[in-house]
Amino acid sequence: MLEKSVRRLYEAQKSKTILKSQIGNENHDHLYASNDVALESAFNDGMPTSIAEEYAIQRDIRPYFGKAGINTSVIGAPPDFAMLAHSEGRTIKHYACTLFFDIKGSTRLSLLYDLEKVVAIKNTALKTCIEVIRAFDGHVHRLMGDAVMAFFSSKDALPENVIIDAMNCAVTLKAVIDNTLKAWFKDEGFDIQDFGFRVGCDFGNDEKVIWTNYGYSSVGEVTATGLSVDMASKLQSLSKRNQTMLGQGLLDFIDWPEEFSEIKKSRGEEKKVVEPNITDAYGCPLNYKMRILQYDKFLSFSSLPISFRREISSQVTYQNELSFFCSIDESGATRYNSAAYFLDKNSSLYFFLKVPQYQDVRYPLTVKLKKTNYGKEAEEAEQSGFEDINPLKFYKCDASEVGSDYYFYVRYEETRYRGIHTMECEVRDALNRKLLKDTVGVLIK
Repeated sequence: MLEKSVRRLYEAQKSKTILKSQIGNENHDHLYASNDVALESAFNDGMPTSIAEEYAIQRDIRPYFGKAGINTSVIGAPPDFAMLAHSEGRTIKHYACTLFFDIKGSTRLSLLYDLEKVVAIKNTALKTCIEVIRAFDGHVHRLMGDAVMAFFSSKDALPENVIIDAMNCAVTLKAVIDNTLKAWFKDEGFDIQDFGFRVGCDFGNDEKVIWTNYGYSSVGEVTATGLSVDMASKLQSLSKRNQTMLGQGLLDFIDWPEEFSEIKKSRGEEKKVVEPNITDAYGCPLNYKMRILQYDKFLSFSSLPISFRREISSQVTYQNELSFFCSIDESGATRYNSAAYFLDKNSSLYFFLKVPQYQDVRYPLTVKLKKTNYGKEAEEAEQSGFEDINPLKFYKCDASEVGSDYYFYVRYEETRYRGIHTMECEVRDALNRKLLKDTVGVLIK
């Protein structure tokens, strides 16, 4: 999915680092054009490639999550708080989801390769991280050596949605680094056995995060202050290689299921809270909960394309280009991007199986569904847990023709309980061959 974009990013970085720059002879008039004009020119008119490369990864990712356009935000505070730089003493209380990303194992690279190559490797990793963050509407706040600090916060977005943006970002980062970036570095002959990453992520609501400018207007920084901001950094340091550690503020706010996370273990001992376990004003230990994000389970219902997820997840099967999807209208025209944003309660959902007409599929198809509700509200209503729905059989004559595809209407559901819920689908043909196994994640406010 992203191989070409990452390859171009590395090759461009390598050439800029190792070769003499010709930047002084370039015409930079395009930089003063609007973003849309500059990008259109960059991709179609042969403009210097740096602009095109900067947004290439975003362009690959954003459509799968229902995000239009691109995120052109610059380093620093989210735009909604930029005015604080010139308002000394002013503060704004507003939620934030904070993400810390850190490269692991980069120190050894300096012992193996020329510094120019080390710069190319590290900067490609950081640029990839920056673009994945921006792909999910995050804002890169600060670069610190091998680390990136980012905020997900907007006055126009639901707090639930910025949280799931941050989590989708973390999952996508791992997928891209492990299965695109590292694989390509290896193909290039680099020894990256110790190369990895760590992520820490936490959330604080409006009453627990405050934004202000530290320092002066000329030498200062607009940033957020709050326990969750500090904890995100600590969670990153407590995470193991290639893992994301989630904090209590995030876990509690969206009622994240324990089934999609796990407790950290160190030398056989469970680590359930952030250490050192600081105390409050009364001397009581904080016992701030932390859990490791279960990457493979989250990936099973990610909006990343199934053709990509199939290569890296044991929980996905993909044959004959079949797909299972959810729509918010009964025709199937308006798709709900799996686990990409939160829906209102009492919304209608329609689940479909899509089969390309040109595929040689043996009918009838047997469709097995498994619905699982999670969270406190579902538990209180005695509706938590999974439900195996009786298998359904579909013949070609049961389908609606939509363009060059057959659409089979599979199931209707309503959104009722706050939290995350899943609908798993398995499809077998008349010869009992498994053609598809995929899951839709439904997020409810």
